[in-house]
Amino acid sequence: MTAPVPDDLERRLVAVEREADRGDARVALADAQALSEDARLVASADFRARALNAVALASRQLADYPRALAACAESLDLARLTGSGELRGACLLQRGHVYVDLGDYAHALDDAVTARTALPQPALPLLESSCLQLVGMVQARLGDFTAAERSYAEALRLREVSGDPVSIAKLHNSLGTLHLRIAQRDDGADRDAPAHWQQACDCFERARMLAERVDEARDRFRAQLEAARRMNDRRDESLILMNLGEAHRLLREYEQAFARLQEALVIAVGAGARARASGIHLELSRTCEASGDLAGALHHFKSYHTLERESQTTEARRSADALLLRSEIARVQREAEELRREHANLARVNRELSHQAREDPLTGLPNRRVLNETVDAAAAKARRIALAVFDVDRFKAINDTHSHAVGDSVLRTIADVLRAACRSGDLPVRLGGEEFVVLLHGASTADAFAVAERVRAAVASHRWDELAPSLQVTLSAGVAAGEARGERDLLRAADVALYRAKREGRNRVLTDDIS
Repeated sequence: MTAPVPDDLERRLVAVEREADRGDARVALADAQALSEDARLVASADFRARALNAVALASRQLADYPRALAACAESLDLARLTGSGELRGACLLQRGHVYVDLGDYAHALDDAVTARTALPQPALPLLESSCLQLVGMVQARLGDFTAAERSYAEALRLREVSGDPVSIAKLHNSLGTLHLRIAQRDDGADRDAPAHWQQACDCFERARMLAERVDEARDRFRAQLEAARRMNDRRDESLILMNLGEAHRLLREYEQAFARLQEALVIAVGAGARARASGIHLELSRTCEASGDLAGALHHFKSYHTLERESQTTEARRSADALLLRSEIARVQREAEELRREHANLARVNRELSHQAREDPLTGLPNRRVLNETVDAAAAKARRIALAVFDVDRFKAINDTHSHAVGDSVLRTIADVLRAACRSGDLPVRLGGEEFVVLLHGASTADAFAVAERVRAAVASHRWDELAPSLQVTLSAGVAAGEARGERDLLRAADVALYRAKREGRNRVLTDDIS
């Protein structure tokens, strides 16, 4: 759930988005940057991502592509934090359009596909349509007109569901331009060219009808050019100039076409928009050829071809670099995984060593080290404890008569009895040999005696003959209780009681309270 956004910030964002879309790009950029800074301390990640997206849009309109990409990167980081697929998709689309302007079609296509994948299902028709339109745009730029037509057609279907006439008109215009390019490519060499000319006309007519105010492409481009210049929208200015130049060429107004295309080229080169510059050179070549300037046509076609070849070389280099980077990443990941496994193995060994240092291997009970630590901790806090010390009666005889293996089984069984008889929080310990201890926290002598007697009785009544014929096992125990003053004090007192129990006949519990 995102945090509420202050009303004044929300109003400013709406105004910035409107300004970036239809107003002065420089004003929009300044306002968007100010809003982004103000939002850092008080607004949600969702809102800050939207503000940065406005920074990216305004920067792109000004052909300031480094700033646009930086804003896109930051907005995407924030979008990932929100978990919103729609917001992440919108940020990816913005960056994808920047990549198209730069002629980086591989990254543009990757962003378009990733944006569509990120959308929650069912996706908003307009947003999903925008993803498909960007895919179609890249496919058309790469000359895959069949795939572009499919992408545009699916985008148009979704856009008609959205019911937004402006966006539908733009898509009809894109489809018209696509069919125009197909017809120009196939003219004189393919019998389907006339059909594509007709489809282009149909699409432009639908776009004209939807746009309502489009009477003539040239006049509209002129009006758009004036608006773009008022808004300092350099990116759109170069595109409109190129479209206007093409319109003049088709109307055989070659001087005007050449002038507009030269203006567009200067802007595109200055902005580093190599893909746009390539398209302008191609249109200049067509204009020169149509006007009879064959030398100029050849010059611009060579420039177009050089830029296209450089674009392909750059793309190949990017692909090679990406392959090397992926290989390096894979190597680092393998090394990291090996290091992780090594660390995990060392940690496991350390745990095992620590476990072995604190546990009796035969019975699994804690050892004397644990007893000492526990008594010292109780002594440091002046807590009362009790110790019950147990010794197996005549254990040597058990080993000699029934074997050491039987003796080991006896010790393991006694450990099980101790565990069962202890209260929650008590500590059963094997001291070594046939000696065991139970530490009881906060216990009186009577409490400890009751536990010790329960252990003694359980051992005495156990069916030892199931372990070995005629086997009998008993315990003697000594109990001492008092304030903890160190392991030796209480243990010595409990030992004294234990020795008395041995002397008085074994199989009994005696006490020695040192409190």
